[in-house]
Amino acid sequence: MDDLIALRRHLHAHPELSNEEHETANELRMRLQALPHPPELISLGGTGFAAVFRSSESPKSDQVDALRAGAKKILLRCELDALPIAEVNSISYASVRDAVSHKCGHDGHMTILFGVACWLSSHLPLEGEAILLFQSAEETGDGAKEAIEHPNFSLIKPDSVFALHNLPGRPMHHVFLRNGTITPSVKSLILRFKGKTSHAAEPENGYNPAQAMAFAITEGERVTLNDPASDDFFLVTPVYQEMGDKAYGISAGYGEVHLTIRSWSEPLFNEKCDAYLEAVRAKCHDFNLELETEWCYEFQSNVNDNDATDVVREAAKAAGCKMHELKEPFKFGEDFGIFTQEFPGTMFGLGSGEDTPALHNPDYDFPDELIATGIALFTEILKNQLTFV
Repeated sequence: MDDLIALRRHLHAHPELSNEEHETANELRMRLQALPHPPELISLGGTGFAAVFRSSESPKSDQVDALRAGAKKILLRCELDALPIAEVNSISYASVRDAVSHKCGHDGHMTILFGVACWLSSHLPLEGEAILLFQSAEETGDGAKEAIEHPNFSLIKPDSVFALHNLPGRPMHHVFLRNGTITPSVKSLILRFKGKTSHAAEPENGYNPAQAMAFAITEGERVTLNDPASDDFFLVTPVYQEMGDKAYGISAGYGEVHLTIRSWSEPLFNEKCDAYLEAVRAKCHDFNLELETEWCYEFQSNVNDNDATDVVREAAKAAGCKMHELKEPFKFGEDFGIFTQEFPGTMFGLGSGEDTPALHNPDYDFPDELIATGIALFTEILKNQLTFV
């Protein structure tokens, strides 16, 4: 455990942004290859890779049929990337990189999965495979898509998938889960309003985007239903805008509004967004503006499979963790949704302390005491699904 804590703190001190996790990936690859029974490492594009553990022994003849009939590929995932946030902690292992830090706890997630790798190195599956996915670029929504679309993913195509996320503000070591949707569909939308500049004394000679931009924001507020208990939950959040220049003799001819939009389901998301954009386009027409749209930072909703969630319940019992059944999904996006849309699986939460700063706060630090709990939960999941030497 001392070695794992040292690893977590090393990763914390050397964070890297999405799609730039080269040192992080190399550090983990090196450590995995140094294990007594190292896994097969499979690249999945960019910095992401999978570590695959399978048996090096042949089962006894009377075990073969039974084992092969139940052979499974079980995937556990962690994330490699950090955030563009300046750390304010005075800890000895604070980030050495300006304005980059692990404020989502991915340093802890990586350490947990490496701890599982250490366990697997001495407990190889007798049949089937344990796949540990070290995924890049979760924060931008790029990493899971890149992994699942990479040609090498066919080599590790899993039967079921599992991931955890630390939860500050919740009791330490407690497990939080639910059947069905646990994180929403989240996408960011850029609206570009293209008009025509004019003299500020003669705005009638140009096409100023201000009123259409204001409508886009107020219409977003009008269609929002920020009620997590409702199946019709739909939240439009303005995150950034700009218009014109600091040239006080010029009526602006261009502006942008950036929004983040989320809902519990893909169909509702599409229906609401289509109606919203139709209204904004109509307003642009009224003011002779051209509207250009761009979607980015896309996260599909995480929909937990009932059977896979039962596996986590059994694992939590075996690990001695208290469980809480969530009445409502979390409101944050998570790109693990791409996996739960394609394969039976589940994402669950692991409480990291009630008096800790929130995720993405500049003073958040993943608690070292959670490492052992995460390892215990994941290894119990594997023991539930695979047979081990």
